[in-house]
Parts: sequence; structure tokens; C-alpha cells
Amino acid sequence: MKKETRGGKRPGSGQPKKAPTKTISFRVRVELVDRIKEAVKQIVSDFKGGV
Repeated sequence: MKKETRGGKRPGSGQPKKAPTKTISFRVRVELVDRIKEAVKQIVSDFKGGV
């Protein structure tokens, strides 16, 4: 049997993780979506500037 040498993942490949992250989702009224997105962006940028 000949071993296939193409494809698959390589150890250490890809972009290194900077900080642990978690994806969250929640329901919001349709009319509030844009305001909440802007508020979250502002909060995240405040944390980036403070660190």
C-alpha cells in the first residue's frame, strides 16, 4: 500500500490565535438590529484601545 501524501492538515499551519473567542447569538427586535450592532462595535473597539 502506498501512502497518500496530498491533502490533510499540517501541525502549526494557519493563523495563530490571538485571544480566546466565543461566538454568541441572541434574538433582537428587527428595528433594533442596527443600533445594537453599532453599540457592540463601539464596545469592542473600546476594549481594543484599552488593552
